[in-house]
Amino acid sequence: MMLVDSPPRIPVSRRNSGFDYAIRSIVAEARKVEAKGQAVKYLNIGDPVLFGFQTPPHLIEAVEKAMRDGRNGYTPADGVPEAREAVAREFHARGLSVSADRIILTAGASEGIDLALSVLLDPEDEVLVSVPTYPLYTAVLAKLGA
Repeated sequence: MMLVDSPPRIPVSRRNSGFDYAIRSIVAEARKVEAKGQAVKYLNIGDPVLFGFQTPPHLIEAVEKAMRDGRNGYTPADGVPEAREAVAREFHARGLSVSADRIILTAGASEGIDLALSVLLDPEDEVLVSVPTYPLYTAVLAKLGA
């Protein structure tokens, strides 16, 4: 198969035409520095194992047990009930009363931020963003037109 560098057949949506996610731009710049022979420590997105962070043995064992017990399919959209209950207990231990039915677990911080801002904001809403900021905030706000 030959890859051809050509314009996409389906145009990018207007909503995403000016989309910029600074972390990805920083990675491109870091790769240029690395190509010049300088060592770079990536403290951003990506596979943690590639950067020396190994999965703790107790998590590997828990995942193995879950798979052997047949718990390796899709989870409920709002998260595994037992995990949501555990989060509710943790909130309670910290003096906050939050029931598990009001807790949603996401696949990561980025999904949670996107979901929360998408639910709360309308186009042209004004949002104050601190500086320095987590680049995803401004990227999601731009996508939402807020």
